[in-house]
Amino acid sequence: MAIATLTIDLVAKLASLERDMGKAAQIAEKNARRMDQAFSAVGKTLATLGAGLSVGAFAGLVRSLADAGDEIQKLRLRTGATAEELQKLRYVAELNDASNEDLSNGLIKLNRVMGDAKNGVQQAVEAMARFGIAPDTTLSTVEAFEQIADRVKATGDETKIASALNDVFGRSFASLLPTLKSGGDEIRKTGNELERMGGVMSGELVDASAAFNDNLTRLSRKLEALKLEIVGPLIPLFLELTNALASTTDKSDELSTSGQALKTIFETIAVVGVNVAYVFNAVGKEIGGIVAQANALAHLDFKGFSAIGAAMREDAEKARKGS
Repeated sequence: MAIATLTIDLVAKLASLERDMGKAAQIAEKNARRMDQAFSAVGKTLATLGAGLSVGAFAGLVRSLADAGDEIQKLRLRTGATAEELQKLRYVAELNDASNEDLSNGLIKLNRVMGDAKNGVQQAVEAMARFGIAPDTTLSTVEAFEQIADRVKATGDETKIASALNDVFGRSFASLLPTLKSGGDEIRKTGNELERMGGVMSGELVDASAAFNDNLTRLSRKLEALKLEIVGPLIPLFLELTNALASTTDKSDELSTSGQALKTIFETIAVVGVNVAYVFNAVGKEIGGIVAQANALAHLDFKGFSAIGAAMREDAEKARKGS
């Protein structure tokens, strides 16, 4: 591409970049303010009820609940158990100092072994048979866990069936032993405590929590994608420009000519009103700001989102004045 053509393209794209960054910031700020206002309205309602929650604290509660529901929803998909069953069993396991990770890993392993047994895998059939569970069982994963717990309690000495427990729960079985030793009846009884306290999310709420988190992820990714949409079109142009300059490095006369051409490009840009210093300075800061705003949005930190936007605008204004 000729230097003259590069000049025209660079002028147009830099001018467009400056406009697009401004538009993107305005749209993001507008949406953040709308979400902040919505949460503020809820916060005020709670305040009238004596809850005394700030907007930030309320947003944190929403995100915490959504994260918990999201985890349950994904575990439900991987184990086949209901959301209610999983929450109750998780509560029992927590009381017995088992981590959510160990319980999840153990249930996922158990579900896989049950599936293998149903498909006729002999090793899995034998593993489940040790706990009285047939290959064609209609038990859910949590119900199977409770039946295994009955066998562990009845045995009295878990070391005698440690190998069998390892076969169905994997390495997580050791941390699950205190829960298993309490037996199925106690597990169900303790799990029902959580339900009586109102601490069990419905399947619908669990699904909504997962969908909400997915939407936050989409919003964050869209903000991060702005740097590709805004800055990306400039890369091929600069590649051609640097190729044109690099091709003349062994010829001093041509290099001088290309250098003069490059000078002409930026003089032309200045003439048509594109603030070069502002644009190039702003590109890096805008990208960093967009990523920071995406992180703030993902955590429902609307005030932080707006503060970052204000800092970005202040930096942009300083870049304009300093250029």
